[in-house]
Amino acid sequence: RRDVVDVLRMASEHQAHVQDISKSAGSWVMLHEYRGQVSHSAEVLELLNALCAAPLEARHWERLDHLCAAMSSPSVSGMSRSEGRIPRCAPADVWALVTNDSTGAGGVNEKAEVEDIIALAMREGKLRTAFEEIKEQWVAATIELGAYKSKGAIFLESSSTSDVMDALEDAIMTLGSMASNRASQHFRSDVKEFLKLLSNIEESMQLWLSTQSVWSYMEAVFDGGDIAAQLPDEATRFADIDARYLSIVREVAHVPRFVEFFRGDDKREAFVALLGELETCQKSLSAYLESKRKIFPRFYFVSDSTLLEILSHGSNPRAVQRHFQAGLFDGVDRLAFEAESNIATHLVSKEGESVELRTPVLATGPAETWLAELVESMRETMRYEARRAAKEIHRAPIEEFLYTRPAQMALLGLQLKWTADVQSALYQASLGKKGTLKRLLGEYEATLSKLVELTLSKDLSLVQRTSLETCITIFIHQKDVIEELIEKRVGDPRSFDW
Repeated sequence: RRDVVDVLRMASEHQAHVQDISKSAGSWVMLHEYRGQVSHSAEVLELLNALCAAPLEARHWERLDHLCAAMSSPSVSGMSRSEGRIPRCAPADVWALVTNDSTGAGGVNEKAEVEDIIALAMREGKLRTAFEEIKEQWVAATIELGAYKSKGAIFLESSSTSDVMDALEDAIMTLGSMASNRASQHFRSDVKEFLKLLSNIEESMQLWLSTQSVWSYMEAVFDGGDIAAQLPDEATRFADIDARYLSIVREVAHVPRFVEFFRGDDKREAFVALLGELETCQKSLSAYLESKRKIFPRFYFVSDSTLLEILSHGSNPRAVQRHFQAGLFDGVDRLAFEAESNIATHLVSKEGESVELRTPVLATGPAETWLAELVESMRETMRYEARRAAKEIHRAPIEEFLYTRPAQMALLGLQLKWTADVQSALYQASLGKKGTLKRLLGEYEATLSKLVELTLSKDLSLVQRTSLETCITIFIHQKDVIEELIEKRVGDPRSFDW
């Protein structure tokens, strides 16, 4: 190729020199013809240069040999086709071919044939290079596993695995397109074989991820003792699945490369079998969870994973109460227990408000059992606090009532007292007494002013301040209703406006 490049450079210089002469020589016919020959020679040299640069293989040279032999040019190294073989053509043969010196035809068709051979070789070379790069990348690619609890490196990390799956998808799409390309005809079998391997890796990885997801879920369920004790058959089945699954994934430590680990169908078939057995275990668990929900219906408001965690820690109420706000209770955040025992004595909100249970609950045994007892004790406590608030609101100072009662019951007491006061004032008005609602309005305005003054105190706790501000909001509404009744001249408790 170096010789061709040198000749090409010399031809270019000569072409420029001829061009300069043409400017001064005018329309000299011989010079014009010579300039055309020089230009044509430069084109042929460009073609030879491209031929040298193209990644020609034996089949491409064979086509060139056939073309050269068909010309029966004397420059074909003195050999003829009668000798029984096609000789290897030289650059001089290609020159004669595309210039067609032996016939003087100009070599137009032959030049197009050579250009077609070069273009095909370039396309094939580009495709083969791309294929080799993909193959080299995946032959060297290794499986990356992260640590899982105390079991070592057995877990496919979501972030790195997502990148691997994306790269696999891109490679498979590229190889699929490459296999259907006409230029890959002579190495298509290699492309299809590697495409099949990558497709198997992708399918196996997807199965692995699905199996890992269900396995980790089930492993957390049977890792504790409570559910394993209640479902001994499923626990035994999962123990066998767990051992087989860990045996497979731990092979990665010895065979870390994707193409080696997933060669053949054994891994894919193993994951298919494991996933099927895990789903069978999962169905048994679903039936088990349904039976628990029938016993304690509030379990319907939490997800399966949350419920399993609750049941797996049923004998540890401090672990169960972490899930109270997940759907079991709206206002209860946690429980307060007696020292060094599982006896729950108080309900505690997320704001820190504490309500003493009328009947303490022993939180031991199945979670659904002591939670049902907790709900019953909670209802009993609320009934007691509601009755107590209905009585004390009429005789205790307002600030004492607000600070000593649960906020929910303080609001209930205020509403009960206001309803009773307005009902009484309207009844007295119906008997002919004047100004009963106006006097009541004055009392409420005075109470409201007192409550506003209380908010200026710096000794209030967060719970007290929140309760006080809520009560002020309710008081303002109550005062507004009384003013509306006065404005409408309502004077009978049976009035529709009331």
